[in-house]
Amino acid sequence: INAEYGGQNFKIHMRVLTRKTLSKSIFRPITMDTSYGYHQPTGVSKFWREKYEKLSSKYWDKFYVRNKTNFFKDRHWLLREFHEFGSDYGAKTVLEVGCGVGNTILPILTVNPNLFFYGLDFSREAISLFKSHPKFDPKQCHPFVCDPIKEDIPDLVPRGTIDLCAIIFVLSAMEPENIKIVAKKIWEVLKVGGLVLIRDYAVDDFAQSK
Repeated sequence: INAEYGGQNFKIHMRVLTRKTLSKSIFRPITMDTSYGYHQPTGVSKFWREKYEKLSSKYWDKFYVRNKTNFFKDRHWLLREFHEFGSDYGAKTVLEVGCGVGNTILPILTVNPNLFFYGLDFSREAISLFKSHPKFDPKQCHPFVCDPIKEDIPDLVPRGTIDLCAIIFVLSAMEPENIKIVAKKIWEVLKVGGLVLIRDYAVDDFAQSK
């Protein structure tokens, strides 16, 4: 992916992650070539990192109680970024990790109703709002509460059946060691040859720095 930041070019090297890839190496780090340097974060103490990680679902529940479905916009642009969601690709079953209130799942199903989505999120409030959405159809999607760091993905998602797994702006909110835990659990439900679709912040991009 070539991008431009502050008038200077840099390059991010990423790989498509498949079930075969994940079984060999769990999420190799992204490498970046850059001429403008990397600004190290000021850092947060271990105590506060662990506290926020432990209570993260509680904080997100409060967030959704306050904002309902009004904060995040529907991600119609994902169909442009990931053609695999389209009908031509032939995917049937999708898992979204961190589905929130359905800002990814519902717009995609509007365009491609042939997909079936499982959506997991550790916020009970988010899942409740998702299920109360007027476009929610249990025949097309099954959102459920799950913290994939602390819990196994439940058996309602059959092992080895997922064509696509979407992880949109989720990994950047995890401690690096927890990404490996989640990746292993995703690998367990992916079909052989299934794809993991990731969209997240790049180091020092504008949205992250805001």
